[in-house]
Amino acid sequence: MTGSTTETIAAPPFTSIVPSPAGRAWAGRTAEEFASGIDAMGRSSWAYRSTMPAQVEEVLGRLYAPGLPELIEECDRVIRAHAPDRGWQGYTGISSLDRGTPLRVLVDRCDDDLRVRLAVWFLVNARHPRPVAVDGQGRHSDYFSSVHRRAAFTLCRRTLPWDSALLSLLLHAQARGLTDEHAHIDVCERVEDHVLAPYARQLHEYRARCQERGYRLFTWEPDEPEPRARGLLLLLRLGTPLAVDHLLPEGDLFGDLLREREPSLVTRPGLAELLVHLLVPPGARPGGAWREGLRRRLAAIPEAEDALRRLVEVVLCTPRAEEGHFGSSTAYFLIHVHNIVNGLAWAVRELASEADTWSLPLLERVAVFTGTGPGGSKLLRSERTASACVRILAERGTDEAVAVLARVRARVKKKTLSKVIDRALGEIADRLGITGEQLLERTVPDFGLGRDGTRTDQLGGHPVTLALAADGSAALGFASAKGRPVANPPAALRTSHPDEIKALRAELKELRQVVAAERVRLEEFLIQGRAWDAASWVRYYLDHPVTGALARRLLWEVSADDGRTWVCGLPGADGDHWRLADPDGTEVAHTATVDGGARVRLWHPVRSRPETVRRWREHLTDREIAQPLKQAYREIYLLTPAEEATRVYSNRYAAHILKYGQAKALLNERGWSVHQLGGWHGGEDGPAERVHTDRESGASWRVTLDIALVDDDCDPVRHCGTDQVRFQRAGEREPAPLTEVSPLVLSEAMRDVDLAVGVSSIAADPQWVDRGESAHLPYWRRAAFGELTENAVVRREALARLLPRLRVADRLEVDGRFLRVRGDLRSYRIHLGSANILMEPDDSYLCVVPSGRGRGPGVFLPFEQDGGRLALILSKALMLAEDSAIEDASITGQIRRGLE
Repeated sequence: MTGSTTETIAAPPFTSIVPSPAGRAWAGRTAEEFASGIDAMGRSSWAYRSTMPAQVEEVLGRLYAPGLPELIEECDRVIRAHAPDRGWQGYTGISSLDRGTPLRVLVDRCDDDLRVRLAVWFLVNARHPRPVAVDGQGRHSDYFSSVHRRAAFTLCRRTLPWDSALLSLLLHAQARGLTDEHAHIDVCERVEDHVLAPYARQLHEYRARCQERGYRLFTWEPDEPEPRARGLLLLLRLGTPLAVDHLLPEGDLFGDLLREREPSLVTRPGLAELLVHLLVPPGARPGGAWREGLRRRLAAIPEAEDALRRLVEVVLCTPRAEEGHFGSSTAYFLIHVHNIVNGLAWAVRELASEADTWSLPLLERVAVFTGTGPGGSKLLRSERTASACVRILAERGTDEAVAVLARVRARVKKKTLSKVIDRALGEIADRLGITGEQLLERTVPDFGLGRDGTRTDQLGGHPVTLALAADGSAALGFASAKGRPVANPPAALRTSHPDEIKALRAELKELRQVVAAERVRLEEFLIQGRAWDAASWVRYYLDHPVTGALARRLLWEVSADDGRTWVCGLPGADGDHWRLADPDGTEVAHTATVDGGARVRLWHPVRSRPETVRRWREHLTDREIAQPLKQAYREIYLLTPAEEATRVYSNRYAAHILKYGQAKALLNERGWSVHQLGGWHGGEDGPAERVHTDRESGASWRVTLDIALVDDDCDPVRHCGTDQVRFQRAGEREPAPLTEVSPLVLSEAMRDVDLAVGVSSIAADPQWVDRGESAHLPYWRRAAFGELTENAVVRREALARLLPRLRVADRLEVDGRFLRVRGDLRSYRIHLGSANILMEPDDSYLCVVPSGRGRGPGVFLPFEQDGGRLALILSKALMLAEDSAIEDASITGQIRRGLE
């Protein structure tokens, strides 16, 4: 057994160096000098405790070569000669071996072999002082230790003719604590493989020591690997077998998750080598050498595509690392995981082909996950990785890749990443000779849907329907064994065609994502006032089976005279064409007769007379047409006399107190960039900003809302206060007069601010008073039942139209700022802005907290169909109209308290 071990584990190369008698004599004398230096520092010093003279003597005996002692003595003379004049702070020029310095002149006279040995000597002397290097206070002189250390590392970073034996001796000295423990890394990275190869076992031992001592792979930045990571990369370079535990040991967040979720993947051949390769970030565009290394690593993994997909699934469920962030480049993943995740995106690129069906969905998921932050935060999980995914998709450049980019663009909110996506789309568009917007609208997938929004496939003799309804909802439809339509596949179909069912559900999910992205895109065009030529409008909006499901429920304006006059109508099918009709049903335009070059744009109420707006709202409500975005019922914000008086700023939404996190997330969702408030210098106040563009005039405006801290305790920041809103022309620093701002830009900017105030104000929190939040109670009382904003005014108008349709209409009445409700026990007033409730006759406050499980008001709503403030007010009204039937004790107790 012993003989077998001896054959398989070779002795380290340094053991081949046999000390000569002269070498042993010099080593003995020098070891005594080190012992004297230790004694001069006192026996309690760390140097005395960590140094073993016998080990020093062994290393120096092997290091010896004729001429080395003399060279060392001459170096000592040079170093001592400069100490009195320059002091320890003047060591830089000497120790960095700058040209012309005495030490550089001396080193240049040596042959290469002595330079290598001198580097090892400097490293030993930098850690262990001789008497000359001990200062008057019994300490290792900063001057001498710094000169030795810097000179050693300067030599180590030069290309010198190291051989395996001397390199092995260096690591042997490091392992015994005689040199800096990472000194050999610089040398190893510069020598040829044949020199490094015999050294592999010692490198593995070094790796194990680093791991045992808990050294990090990275500390500050993704591009700056620590020696432990560099040691792994050296082992990879040598082709030494590695294990995942070498990189991701127990206790590593990502490693533990990988072992828990994919235990069989951890032991897959080649996986550890791939992960180590990915420790080196490839940059914005990987170089040829990095890509070639990646290809080799992927080729060594059995079923590499499967391994990548499973790795990505682990990445997508990796939680935030709460500790260990020292650098600024990543604050979600630890840096080594961040680099692995980034590299996985490029690995997908290497394995992907235009014909595959797996790479684009995978890249999309990674881009969205890394390009967003937890809870809507703009502190992204990995902007570098998201940008890499975008570049990979742009390289692909297919219609499917463009569609993925569009969906990612709709999900990410950080401006820098949005610009990367826009630039990528622009590059693809330039290659095709069109604009980025034209590229997006031409590449929206149709999923094989017909004009009616349905597609029927046969699966094992069973019909399966993919349908996009007129309201924009998508669903799969199946037939039961008896032929009845059902939402879920029959058991027989699930058993016989599981993969096809899985693919259909994935397609349904993608369809819903496309619809969501198209809704965002259409609203942005409404905000900007974009115009199309009629031919493009018909082809890419009305006729398209997906985009058309949204576009056909919106109001459009057509101009046949280059924008001098416009007619507005709602699209309706007319054979193979479309007709636009006004609220009375009169045709105002027809796609069969309109000139293909006519201009078309989305109708916006700010450009219409109040009577026209009223008629469209009545028309849509009467016919129960729910628009995909708020258009007819869109709030209009016109300049007020007070704003004309303040001239360059608006106080319309000043002095509100908002829940900072909620307001920040909501504004980010609307394309704003919100200053990070906090208890640091510069964190006490700042702007929330967005750039609005008026496509008709071509002018861009920077809109600024001032926000500031309002609480003494700002860890974490819970609330912020609002102040002025200002508008600046793009490229100008001074605010512009409000009278010069485009009405469309003014209205849309104020709408965003109103939405943020209305939703995130503490006045909208029904539990504020009950929680004993006294700090801002005066504001809550003032704002919770105050004057209505434009948003609430539109809500009041909609309620007035909806109330006659309700079964309890005789108990409901709109009364100024309130919806008055007459119940069985008492009467109530619901504020139309905050949805807070007052009980008559004494206006006592009734706290009703939405459960989130309600069924809604059960009536058509022209907007806020998914549970907005309008739905909340109606749900409360219907409940209070039958207050005698309420079973919730927390509500009935409040109601009856005033009656007893």
